[in-house]
Amino acid sequence: MSKQLNIGVVTKYSGNFYHGALVHAINKSLIKLGAKMFVINTFMVYRFLQNQENDSFYSKLALNHIDGWLILSEGASIRFAEMLCKTGKPVITVGCKFEGVNCTSILEDSRHCAESVVQHLLDHGHKKIVYIGCNDVHDMRERFEGYKTALCKNSVPYDPDLCVMADLSDVNLNPLGKSAIKQLLGEKRQFTAVFAANDLIALGAIDTLKEAGIRVPEDVAVIGYDDTIYAKSDNLSLSSVRQDLNGIGTAAAEAIIRSLKEKSISCETILVSSNIIRRNSCGCKESSNNEDEIYTSDARFKNTVINYLQKEIGKSYGTASDLLITNISEIKKVIPKIANNYSIQCIGFWNEKKELYVDEIIDEKNKSVLNLDRPCPIENFPPEEFMKYVLDADIEDIVWLIPVSTTSRDWCIIAYIGPYNKANLILMYDSSVVLFNLIGILLDHDVANQKLKNTLETLQQTQEQLIQSEKMVSLGSLVAGVAHEINTPIGVSVTAASYIKDSSYKFMKLTESGKLTRSQLEKFVATNTETADILLLNLSKASYLVNSFKQVAVDQSCEEKRSFNVKDYVNEVLLSLTPNLKKTKIAIDIDCPDDLEIYNYPGGLSQILTNLVVNSVMHAFDEDKKGIISIRIYKFENVMNFIYSDNGHGIEKDNISKIFDPFYTTKRGSGGTGLGLNIVYNIVTQQYGGSIRCESVSGIGTTFTIKIPL
Repeated sequence: MSKQLNIGVVTKYSGNFYHGALVHAINKSLIKLGAKMFVINTFMVYRFLQNQENDSFYSKLALNHIDGWLILSEGASIRFAEMLCKTGKPVITVGCKFEGVNCTSILEDSRHCAESVVQHLLDHGHKKIVYIGCNDVHDMRERFEGYKTALCKNSVPYDPDLCVMADLSDVNLNPLGKSAIKQLLGEKRQFTAVFAANDLIALGAIDTLKEAGIRVPEDVAVIGYDDTIYAKSDNLSLSSVRQDLNGIGTAAAEAIIRSLKEKSISCETILVSSNIIRRNSCGCKESSNNEDEIYTSDARFKNTVINYLQKEIGKSYGTASDLLITNISEIKKVIPKIANNYSIQCIGFWNEKKELYVDEIIDEKNKSVLNLDRPCPIENFPPEEFMKYVLDADIEDIVWLIPVSTTSRDWCIIAYIGPYNKANLILMYDSSVVLFNLIGILLDHDVANQKLKNTLETLQQTQEQLIQSEKMVSLGSLVAGVAHEINTPIGVSVTAASYIKDSSYKFMKLTESGKLTRSQLEKFVATNTETADILLLNLSKASYLVNSFKQVAVDQSCEEKRSFNVKDYVNEVLLSLTPNLKKTKIAIDIDCPDDLEIYNYPGGLSQILTNLVVNSVMHAFDEDKKGIISIRIYKFENVMNFIYSDNGHGIEKDNISKIFDPFYTTKRGSGGTGLGLNIVYNIVTQQYGGSIRCESVSGIGTTFTIKIPL
């Protein structure tokens, strides 16, 4: 035990309230116990990993440097945990428990505390209590059991119709609270209280209750869980359960060190108690006792967050704008700038043979670089040269290990030594995570660009061959038309990237001059976020167009189904079409219920709407003439009706029967491909199994009526 102990903490997040507080508490305890913490951030592994059976590959990361492991909730799968246990080193799970895995678990006593919450509501006289939670989170399952136990002890019948359980992988927590209450109100369920397994679920439930004219707590009492910073604000006082995250972190650190000292691997469950924080939402009077400073909402607290953001954005603006115009080789040069406040850094890049290759170690303090230029097995990463710096690092410094992965491949692993920024306890994500995601997206984008170029070259070669066949002459023209269509979203993407670069430059000037105001900061963040959305939407559109051409017959899409809000999605598609519409005087009117959600292929709806709008812009209206496009969407008898109409020129009666034929267009010489409405027809009839009908009167307008069975 004379050597320094290295403890690995596997976590999906390190910069949000729950996980950030745990990481911070564990580190404080390990420092007192004389151990060094290695944080392995698996966010991008699980965000982008296509085959999660392969996630255990990363369980080898730093294996030969770590003496014991702590796995935080959502940080790893059961396969990952099993692989670590097989190494013979102690493994402890924190905030989660894997059935069948032989290791100790540190858990918040969710079942007992949930029982206390429900008992508190029962003591207030409530008998009809709703529970909202998730099936696939251990803590929430325990809270559900505590909910049922409290009802049973008080002889209150358990009513499954008052319980809404979803899979966390399929939902966001705030929308879950909203949709659950909408479902219960729609089914006319009677209830007087809501127990939500998470604060975000509770806040979503409160929003929907207020929208329905139901008062909280006068009509319905609400209690959440986790007591996040959102529980108490200027206009909300949510009763919640405050987990003793400091106690959980301390217990985890002490347990792993004890296991190492005793050279034993135990399998026990250590429970840490929590407390109910009573506030107005459950009908109690709010108490100001024992409120941590992190929960305050005064101006000083808000200014701390704003100042942190100003500093981070000012530091990173140049890096972000550089990334938008670089290729893979250049991105590799930019990556060392991303890590937040590091002293030592090295990066291992994966090559095509799945070998980790380390180029250099950067010593930021001494402004020196150690060239290695050699492969490094993942279990020995970071390399020994880096580990020498670990021994000399400040006692409070953490070793951060961040794999960078995307949908296409694993790219690299970033290792650096740096402190834990306490601002991460307040912010949902730190700036480095945002930039790491940006790197991954841009790496994928560079690969996609090259594939796109190769595809276009193939299309051009195909065009020359098809022209030799009289039967396929029209398809030859189609190739050029598709290439033209692809140039549009790519052009929009270039424009959006240029705008981000220009606005970042102006923002830098304001920062350097010291004249930056809060309103300018908020405007900069808002406009750049919107522009980034346009950039990503148009790149996705270009990719989908290429895929559409490859499948000229528009076979059943390989895209997976998912639940989505129709109105929000339609607005996103129209946002991506802004460059097409802004040069016209066409107004778009949308009539769609705000709460209409369907489970289907969203990409197909995007293609339908895009092609119809582009068709109207190209054929229905003269340049500089005002016009109206009307989109009406509603659900009736399990069928979604999508009615699209414009008041343009209309279609000649003799041509209506031809508009869905492949390659039929009246604008061949003006860039028309004749494939747009054929794609719409095939998506509606083949992918969605629906029907489409066109009605038109020359000089008055055109209407497409689409029916999609749900």
